[in-house]
Amino acid sequence: MLRVLGKAGAARWRGVRPTVRGTAMNPVDHPHGGGEGRNFGKHPVTP
Repeated sequence: MLRVLGKAGAARWRGVRPTVRGTAMNPVDHPHGGGEGRNFGKHPVTP
């Protein structure tokens, strides 16, 4: 059963890391990363 933790810190105490989009990363961190602003222009990469 899912329970709302109330704040981000409560989730972090349980070891839950924040979800970061690949497009928000740098090119060295993810194939979707980089670019000026919100350009995509690459093939999608599914794990």
